[in-house]
Amino acid sequence: EHRKLLSQFVLPVMAQASSPLLSVRVLCARALVPLVSVEAQVSVMCSILQQVPPTPGQQVVQNNLHGAILQVMHLLQQWRDSTRNNSLQESRDILQAVLARSWVATSSNTCPATRADYLNLLLASAQSCNNCPERERVLSVLKDEVSRVRSNVELSCQPVASDLLLKTAASVSLQLLTLSSASMETQEQLTRSLLTSPCVDVRRATFLHIQDMTSRDDLTELLWILPILHQQLEEETDLFCLELCLDSFVVFHTTKQQLQHSTTFPTSLWAVIMQFAQGQKGTSICAKALPVLAIILREMLQSDTCREELHVWSQLMETYSHPLQPEPVRIGVGR
Repeated sequence: EHRKLLSQFVLPVMAQASSPLLSVRVLCARALVPLVSVEAQVSVMCSILQQVPPTPGQQVVQNNLHGAILQVMHLLQQWRDSTRNNSLQESRDILQAVLARSWVATSSNTCPATRADYLNLLLASAQSCNNCPERERVLSVLKDEVSRVRSNVELSCQPVASDLLLKTAASVSLQLLTLSSASMETQEQLTRSLLTSPCVDVRRATFLHIQDMTSRDDLTELLWILPILHQQLEEETDLFCLELCLDSFVVFHTTKQQLQHSTTFPTSLWAVIMQFAQGQKGTSICAKALPVLAIILREMLQSDTCREELHVWSQLMETYSHPLQPEPVRIGVGR
């Protein structure tokens, strides 16, 4: 009886998903999930996708399209978390429905924002449906499209949306390597390539992926990242990227895992991190640079050639320990 009453709200909520207001579309997508029974989730997802034009030649209202993608994404997340995600037939139904509208992820779709969202939907469906043949087709479509985006995206008159598309393509391409268990050389090559992008959102997405990997994976398999971090600490200009890079550097050098790697740092790295620690890039970077400085100093102490550096570092620690210093800096001293 309770479920029957809730189901009466499904159509009104779905009708609002095409609102011109982004916040309303997002709210409707979230509100739909608890209204749909577990047994009906797949059929509702498929029916929503069936309302998307099957070919790009038809008139497309982007708000409608965006609302539909959001609804399917939220329902897919709920389905993936349920015990029914082992159903082969349901997995096939989902992937077939998503593939049938895959043109949305291509250049045939003139809106970079909904194109990016559909790339994310393709990836989420492949991650959710592991045991059916359609999954390989989805992965193939994804690989082709992210490659096209990275090599041929047009900034046109929508620079913000185009940056979003580039960022999404970068994130998806990195996750595809993880899904396909790509070789270390392939991962390193793609990571270095993305970190040279002039689009700051692409670089941020890449550092976030690195941070995600270092937080959950075996670091012994990720030692190829260390030289990249060393290089980016000297070359990166975006403050958020620098924060992520500093955090990942500390994770590598403070892990309890037994890592067989060289602890020799580029001679120029000390000078760069010292500038950060002296506040050249602001308080947040300063706070995150302090433990990095200590890690480098620890390695230098092994050679007993760092009396001057040790003196400067000690002065910094004394200065930054003062109660009137910003709290993030004092936390950096503690770390």
